[in-house]
Amino acid sequence: KASSNRASSLSPGHKLQTDEVITMDSGMIEFVFEQTGVHAIATAPLSLTAHQVDRIFLDRGDVKLHVPPQGVGFVVETAERKITDLGTSFVVSAKPDTSRVFVLDGEVEIGEEEGSHGRLMTKGEVAKIGKNGNIKLLSEATQGLPEREDTAIPFSPGNLRGQIFGIKS
Repeated sequence: KASSNRASSLSPGHKLQTDEVITMDSGMIEFVFEQTGVHAIATAPLSLTAHQVDRIFLDRGDVKLHVPPQGVGFVVETAERKITDLGTSFVVSAKPDTSRVFVLDGEVEIGEEEGSHGRLMTKGEVAKIGKNGNIKLLSEATQGLPEREDTAIPFSPGNLRGQIFGIKS
């Protein structure tokens, strides 16, 4: 069940307002920014603020965005950095003290923070952004397959571990 600081329960057709905070403990929510055509799918646990038609703040959760040409410049902010779309599809995950960005198609720019440099990311790249804003590139693969961050996880029957970053239809 999704709710916000303006509605106790969100339902299809709900119109997001400036600075509306969406929270969700379980499930998935899909929304479209009508003016830009930006399409987003977010999964719980989720805390997301819709600041403007071209900017959201992701405090917690995962959001996959598809940004059409008229939406270029759409911004997803996390506590660590600002991610600006440059015409793409990408996934942003936010957890306490860390964020991840996975570019499915096109390019994004991870903005500069005080004392840190920004970075351009392209299709297939995965980056982890630490609490201090430092960017660690986890993969430079062009096939969209991120490298494992920890290769020490043992495999045994019934012990599958991993993350789904995107599924091509």
